[in-house]
Amino acid sequence: MTLAAMIGSANIFTHIGHEETFAAMVGKGNVLTKVGNGLTLGLMLGVANIYTHVGDGIGIGLFSGKANIMTKVGNGTTLSAMFGKANIMTHIGDGITGILALGQANIITKVGDGIAGIIAGAKGNIVTHVGDGITAAILGGKANILTKVGDGLTVGLLISKVGNIMTHIGNSTTIGFAKGNANIITKVGYGLGINAAWGKANIFTHIGDGERYNFAKGNANIITKVGNGQETSVVKGNINIITHVGSGNNYTGAWGNGNVVTQIGDGRQVALAKGHANIVTMLGKGDNYGIVWGKANISTKVGNGTQVTIAKGQANITTTVGDGLGVTVTYGNANINTKVGNGVSVNVAWGKYNVSTKVGDGLNVSVMKGTANANIHVGNGLGINASYAKNNVIVKIGNGDIYSLSVASSNTQSNKLATFFGNIKQSVLGVVGSQAINYLVQGDDVTTSGSRKGKGAIHLIEKSSIDGFKMNKIDEVKSNIDINLKGHITEVETPSLSDVNTDESNLTNNSPNLIINGDFKHGFKPVTEGWNIAYTQDKITAISQYGHRASIDTPTNTNNKDYWDGGLIAEYKEEYEPNIAIYQDISGLMQNEVIELSFEYERQDNTPTENKLSVIWNGEVVFTSSSDDKSIAWQQQQIKLTANAENNRLIFTIPGSDGLQGNNYRLRNIVAKSAVANINKHISDSDATKNALADKKKADANRQKLTDEKQRLLDHISTTQTELESTDHLALEKNGHRERDAILEEANSVTHNLTTVGQTLEVLSEYSQDAPPSDQPWSEPFAEGILKDVQKSLINTKKIVSVPVNNIKTQYVANLTKVKKSIKKSEYGVIQSEEHCQEVQLDTSKAKNDADKRYSDAIDKKNSAQMAEKKASTMVEDARSRGDTEQKTATSISDKAQKEAKSVQLKESDKPNRHRAHGSGLSGEAAYVEGLMIIHPVISNQYQLKKMMVVSIIN
Repeated sequence: MTLAAMIGSANIFTHIGHEETFAAMVGKGNVLTKVGNGLTLGLMLGVANIYTHVGDGIGIGLFSGKANIMTKVGNGTTLSAMFGKANIMTHIGDGITGILALGQANIITKVGDGIAGIIAGAKGNIVTHVGDGITAAILGGKANILTKVGDGLTVGLLISKVGNIMTHIGNSTTIGFAKGNANIITKVGYGLGINAAWGKANIFTHIGDGERYNFAKGNANIITKVGNGQETSVVKGNINIITHVGSGNNYTGAWGNGNVVTQIGDGRQVALAKGHANIVTMLGKGDNYGIVWGKANISTKVGNGTQVTIAKGQANITTTVGDGLGVTVTYGNANINTKVGNGVSVNVAWGKYNVSTKVGDGLNVSVMKGTANANIHVGNGLGINASYAKNNVIVKIGNGDIYSLSVASSNTQSNKLATFFGNIKQSVLGVVGSQAINYLVQGDDVTTSGSRKGKGAIHLIEKSSIDGFKMNKIDEVKSNIDINLKGHITEVETPSLSDVNTDESNLTNNSPNLIINGDFKHGFKPVTEGWNIAYTQDKITAISQYGHRASIDTPTNTNNKDYWDGGLIAEYKEEYEPNIAIYQDISGLMQNEVIELSFEYERQDNTPTENKLSVIWNGEVVFTSSSDDKSIAWQQQQIKLTANAENNRLIFTIPGSDGLQGNNYRLRNIVAKSAVANINKHISDSDATKNALADKKKADANRQKLTDEKQRLLDHISTTQTELESTDHLALEKNGHRERDAILEEANSVTHNLTTVGQTLEVLSEYSQDAPPSDQPWSEPFAEGILKDVQKSLINTKKIVSVPVNNIKTQYVANLTKVKKSIKKSEYGVIQSEEHCQEVQLDTSKAKNDADKRYSDAIDKKNSAQMAEKKASTMVEDARSRGDTEQKTATSISDKAQKEAKSVQLKESDKPNRHRAHGSGLSGEAAYVEGLMIIHPVISNQYQLKKMMVVSIIN
């Protein structure tokens, strides 16, 4: 354990390894560094504190101040709570890293491996994750930036009013919740990304790969996808812009004004836009479904694939240039639908003024309901038109047949539309195609309100926390250590050297012997007597116990040595024995302390000169007896040794030799004394030493306070450590899944409905592919049958008209005979008048008057005859007109029969109504007629029928 309390400025504390380290540095510019191993806790209260942890166990740093810097390289748990401004934290790898930085402009960086917690509640926080495990961050402030390069889960909840930025480059899950204005979230590729932004001008960008779900709640949100994978977006706000370049599935729901949805190519895109002026654009490939609600909706498709557009607004404009099937359903006052060519085009429009235009290629089906409908078909393919309005206009210029049904606006509830499609579906559309059109016309989309079946009902909850991330904010740490610690050190006076004996020869006289049982008077008992035996023992015996003759008669032993004369005898019994050694450890010395060693040794008379006595001090040989020494008397040897601060070892050894026997060496009076022991005794009795001991007692009290402070800080952050260690990985991964599931359910429902319409109407495209060329005279046999029926009707009409003409001629002849008789009677009267001339002359004036009267009557009769002639001619024309009418009626019946059975002859009961011709009214009366001529029309059998069949039904 190491405890340090440095109260002041620019303190530096360094821990290299092993267990606990605690440092409380109160002041400015404190630096604490730990390299490895156990717990390291640093509390640095002040400005610009620097904390560094390189590896191994737990490192906890609590900073309170400005510009604190914390660095961890790897291994275990690292917790850091930095309270202040511009804090910088760096984690490179391994275990858990927690960080609670409450301040401004915090910079947090993680390179890889385990969990990194991170809660920074301030402005301008920057979080960077390069790779590996979980990184969960809650940043509460303005202009927060969170960046992830790759690997595992990264969850960021960025709460700010301005400018949150979140970036994901690759690998799996990234979940971000941004609450504020102008949030920017970017993903480059790979796995799942769930993003939710609440605010204005949010920008989402997806370049490729994997799934991504976007929830935007605000104004002017921009969502962009370049390619690959599925992207689902729900935006609630104004002027949302959504762009899809290619690949994968897309679902977009935009509720706001002026939403713009754009797809360039590849995969499916389904867009729901509810606003004033929504714009949906698709250039090519894949399916495109668009449902837009607004005042002026614009939907454009250039080519390829299927397009289904349902637009509801005052003025809807849909344009399809070519390729594939195009289906358009519009609700509004003025709907404009244009298709240039290729594929099948189906248009259903509800509005006051509907315009449908097709230039060429494929089948064209148009159903329009409004005040004034106009359908224009330029060429190619079959044209089918149904219009409900007062003013319906149908224009077709060449190629293919056209079927048209026009129903007055007063009878909009008529079932003739279903009947119309029912009559032509067997031969033209087929059952499935007709049902698909009926679905568009009479289905539930007709009565849609803009939020049908829950569209727009997704409730986006503004999240304020991260599920599974249990680390919470902690209160700012405070410490009174600078007040409680008493760091006063008593001033040390210059010692008086006069009391110290400076005679070097006497320095060791009164010093204690550092060797235990150095004279062997207590015998030789290894371990308990201070000595230990090393290597292999043959026989080691104390001299005092060597051959004791008697205890009372003499104080000498058998070798004639004094009984008390201490020493040690080592003997070799066999010819070969390994080394024999004894040693003793000496501790409590200072580094480089000088030790004086003295001892006596005697070589036995039978000891070969090759056998030597050696002395080893701390592994170094400091003495070896000479082989040239032939003396067998006792010799004294003195050696100066240098001590270590820790343990010191003194060894006496006698190397063994081959073929050697007998006694070897004897030792006695081994003494080791310190040269400064006398000085140390003087120092221990001095006032300085007493003051130092008193200061040490105060230091021990301070040490206890530091221990208590350390425990208090550990307790303060232990909750955060427990919360961080109990992070729920599964719950973290499920962040945003509830919103995602709701949106996917909505997307799947809408996509399924629109896909069903598109797939059902594809049967029309199949019909268009299987149908014969539009200029092939497949209808000529049907037209020839109609010509035969018309000729037959004309012949019958001729017969009917000839009967009244003959009656008129008979009446004319009878009237002419009467006139002639009247003339003869007049001539006879003249002869009688001549005979009675005289009588007549008397009455001349009376006769003249009578003649004038008769002349006038004859003129009147002549005029009446002429009128009768004109009346007869008129009756002839009436009869002819009735014949023409009957002819048309026959033609209509024939048409209807042809449509129902393709070839039906007239029934005998289906004959025109016949009316008899009236006479001239001159029967029995005379008249003057100069002439009369009746002209019969010549009926030609040569008729040229165009390939156009028009049915006019007026209810």
